[in-house]
Amino acid sequence: MGYYSSVHGELTPDTPLDGAILDKIKEIYDDNEYELSYAAEFAQKYDPLLPAGTLDFSPKEAFKLYDGAEIVTSFIQQVKEETGVTYSGTLHIEGEENDDIWRIVVKNSEVFTHRPRIVWEDEDLEQVL
Repeated sequence: MGYYSSVHGELTPDTPLDGAILDKIKEIYDDNEYELSYAAEFAQKYDPLLPAGTLDFSPKEAFKLYDGAEIVTSFIQQVKEETGVTYSGTLHIEGEENDDIWRIVVKNSEVFTHRPRIVWEDEDLEQVL
């Protein structure tokens, strides 16, 4: 069973890219192994708002996100191994369920996932009653 997720945010190279490295990263991005093309647009040319090589997740529609952190990690690690380029950025993910919110944070190509904790404070309840 799969649920649709909305993903917003960008992963941006930590350093400006030249044409040859950008072409190599685009080749990795286009590889079907990563499913990133369903989720993100690849900024191949320089844009003042999106540096070349940026993965921009915001313009895409909701999609089924399976193993999102693993897909991002695999892509980021392959890019780092083959080109030396590191990425940073934050992706905000919202699923169909009310409590299905989380984010993927990338800093210098290290990938972390964060899920919020929802806590009902007993003292707040006592004040209301």
